[in-house]
Amino acid sequence: MLDKIDKYINYIILAALVIVYFLLQTIIFEKPILELLTDYKSILHLVYTIFSNVIVISIAHDHGLEKALTNDAFIQSNKDNNTYITYFVNNYELLIEFVDKTNETRLKEAQKNFLLNIGKKDISELNRRELRKYKRIKPITYSTKGITLPLYFKTPKGNVINYDVSYDPDGNKKTATVKKVVLGLLFGLMTINVSVSFGNVGDAITATMMLMGLFSVNYFFNYQKPIFRLTKQAPKQVGNKAIFYETFKAYIEKNTLPIPKQDVEN
Repeated sequence: MLDKIDKYINYIILAALVIVYFLLQTIIFEKPILELLTDYKSILHLVYTIFSNVIVISIAHDHGLEKALTNDAFIQSNKDNNTYITYFVNNYELLIEFVDKTNETRLKEAQKNFLLNIGKKDISELNRRELRKYKRIKPITYSTKGITLPLYFKTPKGNVINYDVSYDPDGNKKTATVKKVVLGLLFGLMTINVSVSFGNVGDAITATMMLMGLFSVNYFFNYQKPIFRLTKQAPKQVGNKAIFYETFKAYIEKNTLPIPKQDVEN
């Protein structure tokens, strides 16, 4: 299923954009914008839509994340990544030394190629224009930033790890009470005039179908986001790290400085 979605994702995105554009073209405001913003029905509709959208995004992301974390591609990539992390942490001083030497070597190679391409033997032969280009040479470099991070992690609140797993059904009573009051007020305002405006069923169904379509599109993309990131992009990044890892191991074992191969596609 995921492979089929990945294969046709570009067409799905284009179709979604066209559908949303069509829905935008069908919108007709019955009142001026300023009047709509002061109308309690419009405010109620906006609040409810935002509230519903937050729920849709949360459910979609959590569902997609759960799917991604149990995917074979992610599990294998995560296992390999943890192996590399352990090796890097155990040799962190040599890792920093290796990165610095590799970047220095890459810069020298790029400068040498620049001189070769313009047929000059030494930097002293460069004119002002060529010298400016020479000084602005920026080859591919390596960084240790994030190299020891897992593929998936959540930063704990306040950077404090809390192992409390107890469940309190009351929780924060003040917060829970506020939520109940807000939801009660919201649903009460939605139903207070139901007997008066119940005849507006046709427009209500049309609006509901449009909203359902937008929610469906929103759900799809938020569901696919963690899946694509963790099962497609993450393995590619781990592939990059694998090349770097093997080259770093050779540097330690043979005390030589081989230049890492060109990175695979990011």
